[in-house]
Amino acid sequence: PEGNAQNGEALATSQGCAGCHINTATGPAWLPSEGSPGIGDRAAERISQSDYSGGANSAEQYLLESIVDTNIFIVEGFVENLMPANYGESLTAQEAADLIAYMLTIK
Repeated sequence: PEGNAQNGEALATSQGCAGCHINTATGPAWLPSEGSPGIGDRAAERISQSDYSGGANSAEQYLLESIVDTNIFIVEGFVENLMPANYGESLTAQEAADLIAYMLTIK
């Protein structure tokens, strides 16, 4: 489904995503920092990396893959099983689309 970025932003808070990806450095940062774009731009770059081990062909697919199959590609500097593996079961398709729409706005 088409995602709603505003709903996705609320989900990022209620589902704990912001706690690990925005408020702390527990997971790969979503916000841009020195020399690194935000997750919205970085998602498209990830799929062309030589070490990328997933099957996504777009930024949207990469983000979905990262949410529902958390160990398919581990960003350098992080470890397997760091992110909860149940989001594929606990989020509806609409919620996942909303979350991805929000993430894509973070340039």
